[in-house]
Amino acid sequence: MTAARLIRKYPNRRLYDTAQARFINLDDLRQMVVDGEEFVVQDKTSGRDITRSMLLQIIVEAEESGEPLLSTRMLRNMIRFYGHIMQSAFGQYIEAATEQFMQQQDTVERQFKQLMSGGPMAAMNDLLRAQMGFFGKKDSGSGDNKK
Repeated sequence: MTAARLIRKYPNRRLYDTAQARFINLDDLRQMVVDGEEFVVQDKTSGRDITRSMLLQIIVEAEESGEPLLSTRMLRNMIRFYGHIMQSAFGQYIEAATEQFMQQQDTVERQFKQLMSGGPMAAMNDLLRAQMGFFGKKDSGSGDNKK
């Protein structure tokens, strides 16, 4: 397991990627998340871990541009859980549900790629063979077919 990349945030709001020795922006951080790269954002002055606040900032920018992922109703419901006795349980539930959804998406993508690996015609042939097998078994299993 590799160590998380260290990103330092300077007082002038600039982000510095210590692994690549270059300044980056929020779009670069977003791409790192999409690519599955682990990173930690550290405030240069205080040394405090500010990764969560940077991730929230990425979400806010994404919500303001394009099609929002989080509805107003969902955001209101989330806010209601802050300070609530079930805050921790709610956070764990959302995290588990999101992980399960991501795993299902990975499975569907992997199955689709496997299906399409032989090209569209191979996928259609496989589908037709499966359908013919299904109907063939159904007909042969019934006693109604008298000739």
